[in-house]
Order: sequence, then C-alpha cells, then structure tokens
Amino acid sequence: MLRIYFIQWNWYFTRQQYQLFIIIILFYINLIQSKTIRLRINEEIQLNTHIGNLLKYIQQQGGLNNLYFIKINNTNDASKLFHVDPITGDIIVKHRLDRELLCNNINNQYNQLKKYGKMIKEWLPNFTYSTICELYFSVNCLNTTLYSNRHRNRLPISNKLITIFDVIIELKDINDNGCQFIPSNQQIIKIREDSLINDTRFTLNIPYDPDDMISGNSVKLDRIWINNDSNIINNNQNILNYFKLHSLTLSNNITISNIYLELELIQKLDYEKQRSYSFQIVADDGISSNDHQCYLNVTILVEDCNDHMPIFEQSMYIVNVSEDTPIGHFITQIKANDEDTDENGKIIYSFASYSDDSDDNNYFYIHSETGEIKLQRRLNYRLKSSHSLKVLAKNPENTTSGQIKSFHTSKLSTTQVIVNVIDVNDHFPRIRIISPTGSKTLELIEETPPGQDIGIVDVFDGDTGKNAKVNCKLTNQSIPNVLRLISVDSEIMGKEMSNSNQKYKLTLQKLIDREEFPIIEFNVVCWDGGTPSLSSNLTYKIKVFDINDHDPVCDQDNYTVDVMEDSSPERIKNNFEFLTIHATDKDEGRNAKLHFSLDQETPTYIMNLISVNATTGTLSTMGNLDREKLTTFDVTLICSDHGEPKRMTKVKIHVNVLDYNDNSPTYSQPYFEFTITENNHVGQLVGNFQITDDDFDKNAELIVQIEENTEQAHVYLAYFGNSLGIHSDIEQLKLHSKDLLISSNLQETRHVEYIPHFKLHSQKLPRKIFLILTVNQHITMSNCI
Repeated sequence: MLRIYFIQWNWYFTRQQYQLFIIIILFYINLIQSKTIRLRINEEIQLNTHIGNLLKYIQQQGGLNNLYFIKINNTNDASKLFHVDPITGDIIVKHRLDRELLCNNINNQYNQLKKYGKMIKEWLPNFTYSTICELYFSVNCLNTTLYSNRHRNRLPISNKLITIFDVIIELKDINDNGCQFIPSNQQIIKIREDSLINDTRFTLNIPYDPDDMISGNSVKLDRIWINNDSNIINNNQNILNYFKLHSLTLSNNITISNIYLELELIQKLDYEKQRSYSFQIVADDGISSNDHQCYLNVTILVEDCNDHMPIFEQSMYIVNVSEDTPIGHFITQIKANDEDTDENGKIIYSFASYSDDSDDNNYFYIHSETGEIKLQRRLNYRLKSSHSLKVLAKNPENTTSGQIKSFHTSKLSTTQVIVNVIDVNDHFPRIRIISPTGSKTLELIEETPPGQDIGIVDVFDGDTGKNAKVNCKLTNQSIPNVLRLISVDSEIMGKEMSNSNQKYKLTLQKLIDREEFPIIEFNVVCWDGGTPSLSSNLTYKIKVFDINDHDPVCDQDNYTVDVMEDSSPERIKNNFEFLTIHATDKDEGRNAKLHFSLDQETPTYIMNLISVNATTGTLSTMGNLDREKLTTFDVTLICSDHGEPKRMTKVKIHVNVLDYNDNSPTYSQPYFEFTITENNHVGQLVGNFQITDDDFDKNAELIVQIEENTEQAHVYLAYFGNSLGIHSDIEQLKLHSKDLLISSNLQETRHVEYIPHFKLHSQKLPRKIFLILTVNQHITMSNCI
C-alpha cells in the first residue's frame, strides 16, 4: 500500500518524504531473491491435480499485498506441463507426467557401466548414482500496483519483481512398466565341450525394466529364474542339471539398473551326445502377469574343442580425452591374448551391442584386428561427461550345424573401456532478456520512478566449473547510467545452484522523458572464467510509453484580425474563413491529438456569429457578421489534447469588423416640400433636406447634385451644401411638368458623421432625386431609381 500511496500523491511529496521513499525502494530491491522449491509427486498423477502453492514461500513483508505469479514459458524446461494460478500461486498438473518418457535420458546417463572383477573395487566407490527424475521451470512473483499516468491502451499495472522461483518437481515412480531382455529376447551361446565346470560362465542378455529399482518397481534379483517346463526344454533333458543361473548386482548400491546375469556350466558337456540345449529364462518385477514378465529364449550350441579363449591384458581401461579432440584421433588400444594357434588363435575385436548405452558406441570406432580405438564423432562434455565401452575379443566364427542365426556369444572375453571427457571452454555465454511479466519486449512508462525493475537477464554457459562462471555488465547505454544490472541472490534449498546459470535484473535509475528519449538502447556483455575467456554481447531496446505531460503550444497567445463583414462576395468565396490557429504538442498518440473549441464562457451572440473547426483550428463566421450591428468583439479559443487528464491552452483573439458598402442612402422622409415666392433673390435659401447611409466612412459619403432637365434651357435651383437655393431670377421660372434631378456620386471611403451637417459613402450606383415645381409654387422633392 505504500507504493500505491506514492503514485497517487507523488506531486505533493516534500523533499524529506521523497528521500524516505527512495530508502524504502532500495530496501525492497535487496529483498528480491531467487528461490528453489522442491516438490515430490507420483508420475501419471491425475490432470488438474493441485500439487503445491508458491504463496507460502513468500516472506510476508509490508506492502506486498498485490502479488502476481507468472510462469515463464521455456521450450527447454517443463513449463508447458504445469499451470500456475497467477493470483493464488497454486501449481496444477496440465499434461500427462510419464516418468519414463520425460526422464529416460536421465536414467540412461547413469546406466553407463557394468563392472567386472577388480573394476568394482577400483571404480565403483567413486561413481555417483542417481535415478531421480526432476522437472524444472521458473515462476516470477511480482508486486503489482496501478499507475496513475498509464496509457489508456496499455497494461494497467506497474510491476515490482519480488521473487524468482526455480520450481523442481521430482517424479516418483509407480510400477507401470513390464520388462524386456536387451538387446534381444533370443540368445545363442556357443560352448566348447571341454569347458571347465564350475569355472565357465557366460553373460546373458539383461532384463530391462524402465521403472525405478529403489522404489521396488523394477526387476528383482529373486524374480529371475530358469523355466524348467518340460514342454520348453528339448530332448527331455533337465537343464538345471547342466546350467546354473546367477543373478548378480555390481554393488550394494542398486540405485541404477546394475543387474547382470551369468549362466554357469555345472556339468560336463559332450558334443557327441548332445549338440544343443534350449530353455527359457523368466524375469518379472514381483507381479506375476504377462504385462510384467519377460522371457529370454536361450540356445546353447556345443562345439568341438578350441580350448583357449582370448584373454584381455586388462579388465578395465580408463582414458581421459579432451572434448575438442578432432574426429579420427587415436584414443587407446586394447589387447587380448589367445594361447591357441592359427585360426583358433586369431582375435577379432568389436564393441558389444548390448552395452549399457548403445549410443556410446557411435562416438568411437575400433579396428577389428589391432584393437585401436579412434574417435568418429565430436564429444560434448555437457551432454555426456563419460562414455562406457564394452569391448569383446573373440575367435573367428567357425561353421556350426545350428539352425538359429541370431545373436550369440562365442569364445569371447570382455573388457571395459571408460572414456572420461575433459571439459574445455568451448561454449559462449548465452544471454536471454525478458520482462518481469515474461514478455520478450521491454517497455516502461515515462517518468517511471527510479528503482523500478524492468527486465530480467538470464545467462547460461554450456561449460562447467570455472569455464561456466559468468559475469556480466552493461555498456553503450543511450542514456548514461540510466540502467543498473543487479545480480539476483540465489537461495537454494538443499544444494547450490550451478554457476553456469546466472540471473540479473535490470533496474531503472533515472526518470525518463519520452519526448527526449523515446527508445533506450543498451548492450549486455557477459564473459566466462575460462582461459581464454569467451564472451557474448546482446543489444536490446526499451520502448518508452508516453504520458500526457505537455500542454499544446500555439504559434501566438494573442491574435488581432480584421474581418470584412459577411456581405462581401470575397467572404462568401472563402467560405467565411478568417483565421487558422496552428498548434503543436510534444506528446504522441492520443496525448498529441489536438481539439479546438470556443471557450464555454463565450457569449451566446458570439457563438451565433462564429464557429471553429475542431480538427484544423480554422475560425469561420456563419454568414451573418454585420458591421452595422457589431464593430468589434473578443473571443477565447481552447486548444486541448485527448490525453488523460486533458491538457489545454487558451488563445485570445480580437476581431475588428470592416465595413462593406452594402447599404443605400436613405432620406429622412419620403418627400420634401418647400415654398418660395416670386421675388426671392438669387442664392436665397429655399430649404434644408437630410440624407443618411448606414455604411461607414467613405462608403457613407454622398455627393448630391441637381441633374439638369434636358428639355429646359435654364436651371432654376442649385444645391448649396445641404440646402437648395435660387439659381436665377425667379421671374424667369416657367411652370413646367418636367423634373429637375438631384443625384449622388458615391465613392469608397471611411465613415465620418457630422450633425447637423453630414457626409455618407456607399458603393451603390447613384440614386436620383427629383424636384417638382407645382402650380402653387411649392418645390416637392421625391426619390426614384
């Protein structure tokens, strides 16, 4: 809850509160560790079975209330077999768990050697046996909190890495497999008739059961016997009178399949009386059923005397070979001796096809005549640190009268060749970077507080010992010292973790401004402790997501514009547009998408006059802007973004409305009537009249003149300023029905008004005013077009 409190009130922290928060963050960093959890379950357990809970392994610390468990999927481990509940930390079985299928390679690596004679005493005490079947996967435990300035479309969490769990699940064996003899359930043994009784033994094919011997689910020594059924034994001979079966183990430590069988000759053979014996050996794991029993059909072929067998000079050969030894290189030479001569003394060397791990034979080649062993396949210490070869020495095959042509052992002896592989530093560190949530993409939100864990660096080296001891560092950070690489302390329950696997976390050390650094680049360099040291480097990028931390910026804060009133044809032509506001925002995405609007406090009459394009910021009138009604006004424009919360800026605009000559002159009354007498003097005032124009300045200036009557030779009235006067002797006036015309010449100028004398301007065509002389000598003025 402490961290949530900080995010909600971070803008109001004092310096002392901020320093205290940094100390708390550093304390939480030290709490992060890797834990190994061991669970033991039976194989073939029912799907969806709950087998454990990770929550109880979390040390309950203050502030760790919002825990989130994320299983890290990896094709190289057992993560796909299990489901981890992200909230409760429950581990649930999702796929079938067949111990023999999943861990067959583990069992085989320990079934390497079978030992005879002195080898048991010399080598076995130094060999470590194990039939444990273990499955591995990793789970990250995060402390998740809401982030106040998060992007709308991003994950609504900010993650704090609490613990990395290395889960080890040991599969316990159940007795779900039967046995079989390997390499074949048929075996032919050739025995010389002069073989010594009680001193002649032959190795039989091995009964193999993939189940675990420690659990008592595999073949048992006391459950291997010769079937004495008369229907199987030929010639009605009691086979138990001639042969004795020995079920032996290589040591008291029966944690591996170290059973081997020997057939001992206990009665003298006679080739002339009986040339072959056939019988069956039965083995089971204590369950007497066909599914759990296996059978070896043995055929004994009796031969005439070849009374000496090849004998190896050593019962065991041990050779140390570097894993970078080239193919074809000489490994060792074994030698056997045969006291016979000629064809009976000739020796042929070969690898036994029924060795503990037949794959070992694929790595080496043996010369059948010289016994030289050479490498024919590259060695790899990591895959296999030791190879066991069972070498046979025998005389060439003689023609026999038997009908069975299957596998057989004839006049042979065996020796063991142990090839120990010496590790060399031939593996580069492998670097893998993931986010705390398991994603391959690293991301953070700008202004994320320092101390946030944003990535996990997992380094693996395929070598061993000091060759696998790995160290790493950060280089080439696009922002100096913005990241820190911290080794995650490993807390292993029961044993130490191999130093070939090292985990680090990437921790943020500085506040990031996305507008300056939208991408953070860095390089991870890792090197091992070998000589010479091997190193690897990985360049990675962190994408910085934007928060809405910048206000929109306009080109100007204040504008003054002159706008012609909307009656102008040019205004109509330009769609009444008069100003475009240009603005920018340093943010990105929705945070930089701008919206223009009028201030909510804008008066209604202004709202009815102008509008703004919300996207482009273009201001337009609505076609009803009339200078005669409004000469100037002020408006405030709001430019805001689409972020959360929104940020905005205001622009003040002062608008001067310019006049367009869109009004005609008007007279103060429909007509004027003046009275004159016949003895008025020339130039004498007749009367005054008033003409007005609603336009401004020169558009309101009027030039008034009396248009001459084309049919009248004399003009009797003249225009004096704003008055009419007598132009000539009134006595010359004749009654006439024609009109005297007064017209106005209009020019474009600015508005000036005088009272009682005035001037108006207009852009209209001249208007005509007629003076009509009536019989009663009154002058009447009227309008006409």
